[in-house]
Amino acid sequence: MPSRPKYRMAIPGCAFWFCAALVVFLIGMFAALKFGVEYLREVNSGGMKRLEVPCAEWPTLEEAERTLAENAEIVERMEALAPPNTVKLEINDWQCSNGVSLDIWIPGVRQRDAIYEMLGSDTWFFGVPYQLINW
Repeated sequence: MPSRPKYRMAIPGCAFWFCAALVVFLIGMFAALKFGVEYLREVNSGGMKRLEVPCAEWPTLEEAERTLAENAEIVERMEALAPPNTVKLEINDWQCSNGVSLDIWIPGVRQRDAIYEMLGSDTWFFGVPYQLINW
C-alpha cells in the first residue's frame, strides 16, 4: 500500500489574494497606460484632423485673399488667442493645383477649441477650407 505524503501542498489563502490583487493591479495599469497614451496623443496632436475637402471645392487664391480681408477682425481675434506670433494664418497653394486652403498654425488645444467655437466649423473659414496645425 502506497504511503501518503506527510505534508499536503496547498496554496495558502494569502497567496491566492496576493495573486488576485496582482492581476487586478496589472489590468488597471494596462488600462491606465492605454488611456494615458491616447490622452498624450490627443494633447500632442492638439486633436488636429486632416483636411478632407476635395480640391475641386477649394477657392482660388483671389477668393481666399478676399475672404481673409473681409474677415480681418476674426483673423485678429484668432491671432490674439495666444502670445504674439504663435497663431499664424497661411494660405496653402501647394496642396492642390486648382485651389487654395488655409493653414492655421496654433500652439495648443485651447486655441483649437476657441477657433472651432469662433468659426462654428472645423473645416470651413467662411468658404475657404482650413486645417489647424499644432506647432
